[in-house]
Order: sequence, then C-alpha cells, then structure tokens
Amino acid sequence: MKETLYPTHHKSEIQLECLHNSICERCQSNKSKHYIDEYGRTVCLDCFQSGLCTTGELLYRHERIVFNLIHTLDLKYSLSEDQFIGSQFFMSCIIEKKYGFLEAVCGAGKTEMLYQGFLNGLNSGMKICFAIPRKQIVIQIKNRLQSVFPKTIVKAIHGDSKDDDGAHIIVSTIQQLIHYYHEFDILVIDEVDAFPLEGNVMYHRFIRKAIKEDGILFLMSATKIKSLNLYLEEYSMRVCSLYRKFHNVAQDLPINKHVRGLYRKFYQGIIPKSVLTILREWIENGSRIFVFVPTIKLADVVFQALHKVFPESGKITSLTEYKEQLINQFDKNQIKILVTTSVLERGVTFSKLNVMVLYADHRIYTEEMLIQIAGRVGRKKESPSGEILFISENISEEIVRSIESINFKNRMAGF
Repeated sequence: MKETLYPTHHKSEIQLECLHNSICERCQSNKSKHYIDEYGRTVCLDCFQSGLCTTGELLYRHERIVFNLIHTLDLKYSLSEDQFIGSQFFMSCIIEKKYGFLEAVCGAGKTEMLYQGFLNGLNSGMKICFAIPRKQIVIQIKNRLQSVFPKTIVKAIHGDSKDDDGAHIIVSTIQQLIHYYHEFDILVIDEVDAFPLEGNVMYHRFIRKAIKEDGILFLMSATKIKSLNLYLEEYSMRVCSLYRKFHNVAQDLPINKHVRGLYRKFYQGIIPKSVLTILREWIENGSRIFVFVPTIKLADVVFQALHKVFPESGKITSLTEYKEQLINQFDKNQIKILVTTSVLERGVTFSKLNVMVLYADHRIYTEEMLIQIAGRVGRKKESPSGEILFISENISEEIVRSIESINFKNRMAGF
C-alpha cells in the first residue's frame, strides 16, 4: 500500500493513528525515539525529516493500482556463465519465496542477473522495487531497466521525484521506502553495504515495512560487511557468491605505493614527483584518471595543485552542483583527470580508466570502500583491465585487507 500524511481520497484508503501503542506506524520506531513537544504532543524524532508524525495525526494508506500486461525482455546480448548462475539463484529465491544475498565482485554485472526474475515476476502480477542508496544511481538503473523492459512502466523515486502512479517497477532511494507498507512482492536492495544504509537501523525498518508478508527480500553487494552477517542469520538468507567479472578477466590488483610528505607537499601546491610521473604516464597512454581523496578540503587542495600542471582536470564532491555535466565531459575526454571524494566510489563505468587513491591510509577508507574504488577499473569489455594505485604515507590494515580480498577472489575465480 502507498502511505501518506494526507488524504488522497482513493476508494481503498484507510486511516490509522500515526502513533499507536508507543509505536510510530510510519517508521516503526518505539517510544525511545519519541519526545513530548511544547504542546504536549508526542513526536517521532526518527522520521520527522519526512514530515511530522505526532499523536492526533493520521496516516493514510491506499492500494496502488497497477494494470497487468504481457511484459517482454529486450536483451541484445547473452549472459556470462556467472551471470547465468546469479540469474538462476535470483529466480529460485522468487519461486521458493526465500530471502537471498548475492555477493558478486565489482563488474560482475549484477543488474543483468535480475532481468529474467523480474520478467517472470512481472508476468505473474508481482510489484517490484529496486532500491539503492544514491539518487544518481537510481536514475541510471531506471533508464537501464526501461531500455530492456520496453512495455513496462518503470519509475524513479527519490527526493525530487515522487510519481509512482501505475509503475510496475519502482526504482527508489532507501529513504523513499518510508512511503510504502506491505507493497512489494520483490524488493531488491543493491549496495547494501553503502552509506546511508549501512548501519542505519531506521532504514532497515523501512525495508521490512515495505515488503509484503509473503514477499522476498534480495540483497546485493560486492562486499560482505560484518554487520550483514546478523541480517543473513536473522532471515536465514540464501547466499550466492560470484567471483568473476562479466567479461571473465581477473580483477586488477591494487598496488600500494608509499610517498613521504604527501600532505605537506600538496598543501604547498606541489605534486610529489612520483605521483606526477605516474599521472603523466597514464595520460600519455590515453587513460582516463580518477584521483580519489578522503575529504572535500583535500579535494580542493589536490585539485588546485593538479590543475596548474594538468589544465584538463576537474573536481567532483558532494558540494558540486553540476556533477552530470562534469561526468559527461570526463566521458568525452574533455576532462582527463577527475579529483573526487567517495561520491564516485560506486555506480560509474568508464572505459580506459585508471584509479589513484591519495591518502589511502586515511581512516575514512575501509576495506570495503577501497575494494569498491578499485572496482571502478576494468568494467568495460573493450578495456577489461587498468591500473589501481593506493598512495599513502603509511600502511594501514584496511589497505592490506582490501588487496588480500581482491587477490583471494581472483584465486576463487581460477585466475
């Protein structure tokens, strides 16, 4: 059912109290997350950013109308062997109504593994949601799904887009799941290890609330974080692990390079000699380059130093207004080097890409984040490999573990 804080006058609409028996019916929080305001009302603090939920206020739920039709899948290529295994795993979870977790390396082509399961679900009248933490990727996935399901109504739901009327498939940010109650037969969560979902108890409540009682939850990620193990045990989730990229080329192994005075030199506007040499070599070889940095401040500092030597440089952080424009310029080779924070850690694919992580020993860089960053390389069939450098003043456990993890998965894949 679709849930709102205002009446919609649908024939199927029902009303209920926002707060009932010390539980917020909207976000499922308990009284430990509630407080009494100056008017004596109990207010839910967990979900107030999506609109106040207080005593005396009502929630409205109605059945979302979706018209059945014969859906078709227009896929112009064949799945790889591992993609077929992942597709069959997803299908079995749907048929047997079992929760599942797909762990597949970056570049495995996880989205393609969902297509056949989606097709079968759609033609059985199922309502489907594909949820992802980040808005930009929601839009990308919506466009990809619409291109392969030409007859299907696919809609993107995020902070700037709320229209889900008639949608057979909804592609949504995690935050927008608050608007659904027992709505979806199939709920796929991609990047389950990513911010802002990872470790957020409230968002996990949204997920539980959005699934029908007999629906299935299907999680996907390239990394299996420790907190996910509790989730897998709680729901007795089936697990499928895949270690090959879709083009059957090994994952590129990052190299850790130590550079002294990294902070000092960049703050002086100087590019360390070894870093400068590598960047020049990469550009001469025709590579696109991502330079990852841990903070917005360092993005400013590093960009200023690089731009003096490499005028065809750009910068993207969470504060950048025209991200898509810069990404398009990078895709067209109008920008050769793109300095970025973790905003481009996931969901972007470019050919002939090399990656450099500056200050790779910074505390923000977890094993999982470094693996995701390394996974930006070699995602195209025409350029299935590239170079990855972790530049740091010191070695960190996260650097060591990330390289060991990639090496292990390559061995498991038979490389």
